[in-house]
Amino acid sequence: MAITVVKRNGQREPYDANKINLAIEDAATGLDDNITWSPRSPPSSN
Repeated sequence: MAITVVKRNGQREPYDANKINLAIEDAATGLDDNITWSPRSPPSSN
């Protein structure tokens, strides 16, 4: 079963993970490579 993406204009095209990775790389261009990861806080039980 193929995954289809529906674009904002209604056009459909096959899912392409590489296209998403390239867009993320492009968006991250110029950002500092030194990233500090912090653990997620557990959800509060209110």
